[in-house]
Amino acid sequence: MTDLATRNGVRFDNADGSYGLMRHDSQGNVTVAFYSSTGVKQSRTWSRADGSSGSDTYRIDGSSTGTVRQSDGSTATYEDDGRGMVTTQLRDVRGAFTGSTVATTGPQGRAVTTYDANGATLSTTWTRADGTQISYSDDRKGLHTERHLDPAGALTSTVVTRTDAAGNVTTTNADAAGATVSDTWRHADGAHGGDFFNADGSSSGYTYAPDGSYTTYVDDGKGTTSTTAFIAAGIAIGVTTTTPADSGGVRTDNPDGTYVVRTGSGSNLTWTTYSAAGVKLSDSWSRADGSGGGDVFQADGVVTGRTYRPDGSYAIPPASCWRARSMTAME
Repeated sequence: MTDLATRNGVRFDNADGSYGLMRHDSQGNVTVAFYSSTGVKQSRTWSRADGSSGSDTYRIDGSSTGTVRQSDGSTATYEDDGRGMVTTQLRDVRGAFTGSTVATTGPQGRAVTTYDANGATLSTTWTRADGTQISYSDDRKGLHTERHLDPAGALTSTVVTRTDAAGNVTTTNADAAGATVSDTWRHADGAHGGDFFNADGSSSGYTYAPDGSYTTYVDDGKGTTSTTAFIAAGIAIGVTTTTPADSGGVRTDNPDGTYVVRTGSGSNLTWTTYSAAGVKLSDSWSRADGSGGGDVFQADGVVTGRTYRPDGSYAIPPASCWRARSMTAME
């Protein structure tokens, strides 16, 4: 018995053959375990230097129960069924129930789900057999977050799903650095779509309308975007390509060969439409002060147009023919 006490702590023997074994370390942590006469552990109590303490009771069928009391007075009481499920109830310093956790362990890994005092799910963490983890959290206000971690606990990716009051859902996938790599969205009216983003700035995506028609796009990340429109049967009906214009604006090519050049910045923008041969057909413009307007350039040199003032009134410029010839001469 002296050797046992020297190696494993201080042993206390009872008349019926059961015994207790007390261990303590240099940090002030103490554990007392109680065994049957045949050496089967029946219970234990423990205390830590940080002020926390607890007790456990072990049953013959492998199940157990216990309580942990934190230094602040809050408690956690658990029930282990001995078959892989552990349920824990949490109470604050006043003894009020604050929530619970349920942990299940099986061949595929371990899952821990946290509930609030009303039984609503707050989060779930799944640890696979290979050590990787997935954690889920829900703020119950439309925000659901899914985090993926490697065996070392480092974040590898994040999935965030947002649902607004109208039922529109957007899901964003991000890499370990937080950069968005893809997204999907669905509106309450049935419209839906998605995008894929590459490290070089390029991207691609698709958008479906409620009637089944859809568009796909490819963006090279350098200012050129090609968009293809399809009817619901999957037949392409047109391709629109937007490229940087030589003038420093943005050029959009239409299926019929015409193209539009957008110039300006912010709220001061001008859109000019050209024929396939490069002949100016029309323009429209808007300004930050709320004014705007547009012109149509006809083949015979006649120009018609209208200018809108910020207050909504408008004016039609006079002498359109002279203006057209003057502008042509200046160009």
